[in-house]
Amino acid sequence: MLSWRQRVNNVVYHLDYILSKVIKPLVGYLAFLSLVFAGIAFYMPAPMVILPISMLMLFFFPFVVAFCIERLIDEITSGRMALYLVAGLTRIQYVVAWIIATMVFPITGFLLGLLIPITIISPDMVSTQISIPPNNTLEMNVLLEAIIIQIYNNVSIMVFIGLATRRKGMVFLAAVLITIVLPIIIAMVSSINNFVLHALLFIAPVYYIALPLEFKAPYWLANLFALIIAIIFTIQSIMLAKKVLEV
Repeated sequence: MLSWRQRVNNVVYHLDYILSKVIKPLVGYLAFLSLVFAGIAFYMPAPMVILPISMLMLFFFPFVVAFCIERLIDEITSGRMALYLVAGLTRIQYVVAWIIATMVFPITGFLLGLLIPITIISPDMVSTQISIPPNNTLEMNVLLEAIIIQIYNNVSIMVFIGLATRRKGMVFLAAVLITIVLPIIIAMVSSINNFVLHALLFIAPVYYIALPLEFKAPYWLANLFALIIAIIFTIQSIMLAKKVLEV
């Protein structure tokens, strides 16, 4: 019977192995993110710049995380995961390591990449008010919550689709659908009825917050809806992963 310390060590060792394969593109993107926000904090401390730059960084981030998820799908389809299980890694430890690598690590990295340069160069920006058209304002902490939840939401959906289909290409297709296709479809249909824009509540709270709508749901509700969807897909992904490992 393994002690809790040995179990944690097993997760850490496998997590270290996973990150060694996916760390370069992820860290490269996060370093670029830090430089961008360092430039904003140093040269352009205007609050109006924070929201569009955050949205731009969020737009590309799912494609970077998709590379990490691809490695998980590759391990499953190639059968390499069986080698880790034979070597003493339990199914739960394997799943936990991949959840940290595909969800916890990217979310934490994105948040730190945004916060560290801002707090060092211009700490006042953390508590600043961001203008949202037509006549609304947004606190920086609310935007940070929305960013974290949107990343978690998008990644959880991508992980679920990858595990359900076991095809690497479907992960990138999911990233394209979430970041490009669905927002465009919602924007096009909204020209007929603005109510359709509220569909962004379920996948993109940051984009929803930025909408120039006079009447829209409270920011906390946008975050809550996206968080519930993310938790549902996370639970389903864990169940799928355990089922795959039992085969």
